[in-house]
Amino acid sequence: MKKILICLLSILLLTGCKENERIIKDQNFTSNDTLSKNITMKSAIANEQLILFITNNNKELIDIKISVDFYDKDETIVDNTEDIFSAISHKKEIAIPFEIYKEYEYYKVNLEASPSTYTSHEDSLIITEKEDDKNEKMVFKVSNKGDKEIRYIDLTIVYFKNNEVIGVANHMSGQLKPDEDMTFNLEYPYTSDFKVLDYDNYKLYINEACSYNLDEE
Repeated sequence: MKKILICLLSILLLTGCKENERIIKDQNFTSNDTLSKNITMKSAIANEQLILFITNNNKELIDIKISVDFYDKDETIVDNTEDIFSAISHKKEIAIPFEIYKEYEYYKVNLEASPSTYTSHEDSLIITEKEDDKNEKMVFKVSNKGDKEIRYIDLTIVYFKNNEVIGVANHMSGQLKPDEDMTFNLEYPYTSDFKVLDYDNYKLYINEACSYNLDEE
């Protein structure tokens, strides 16, 4: 299968060690391929994580492979991370957090997109918020109301304060059969010394809810 490569370059300048002193400048470069030019990306940083907000503006279902290279001031790669997400539908936005483990000056994002080989089951999911007795995290009940097993589920919660991203948490699981439920636990936003931050609102992103096409046969 021929894959289409899209390179999205984001430059992050560090002006100090505190998170609120970081300045982000994004420059996105896309090829002229149909799939590539119809993907957009935004970024944010919270909880020592880089969060990429990626939107598929194509009319078709796509799979993406994302690789992030972190560079030091000598333009040497000091760290790398990558991930794969499948069955991203038209106008769907996903939020992908990447842990930042090392000091760096800037980063580059390479994103490879291709027609999906997966079936989306997002319409089969019913997600409801549950009470957490210890008030330590957000708890969601995820139910499969469809007639097919969902092999891969990935959720990200992004917290906001004054319309700014202040925190993020992610949970992934799979093999949710029809009429079954599972619980997803997502941490509250916190400071560097692990104190919970106040937030105005949050948004829950369904990054994946799919099965490989061969599993459907």
